[in-house]
Amino acid sequence: MVTFKNNGFTILNDTKQPTYPSTAPADCIDYILGYNKSSSTYQVVERGIANQSDIDLAAISDHLPVYVKLEFSTPSAIDKEEVSPVCLTKTNQGYRINGVVGEAIVKLYSTTGQLLVNTLIQDNGELLLSNNDTAGVSVLWLKTANRVYTYKLIF
Repeated sequence: MVTFKNNGFTILNDTKQPTYPSTAPADCIDYILGYNKSSSTYQVVERGIANQSDIDLAAISDHLPVYVKLEFSTPSAIDKEEVSPVCLTKTNQGYRINGVVGEAIVKLYSTTGQLLVNTLIQDNGELLLSNNDTAGVSVLWLKTANRVYTYKLIF
């Protein structure tokens, strides 16, 4: 978490709310991160533990599901018509990134904050993040000229 915090991320959920184990939570070990160095701004309007009254969590997970609701402010300098979405597609080999207009910086982090991939994609180029790059859960950070994207990837 120190690596994420030192690179512009903030923990958005309430870290004083225990999430583990799901049967008798005593510790918070689940986090939702927000990136602070983007041209878009956001404000947390609600956060907590998702309602699980209809679910037997012990049969599904040993963690409680956390959520954060955000309100975004888009900078006036960005015309929504000019923003091209980046496409992230799950494949048998991993994840494929395409649809980049211009240049995009791509960074893939492990859950311990280790930088696994640090590269650029140029106009309409593709990048395959394969199951061989990492195992388990990773955080993908992708920055284009107009937007910053953050994804949780499960390999």
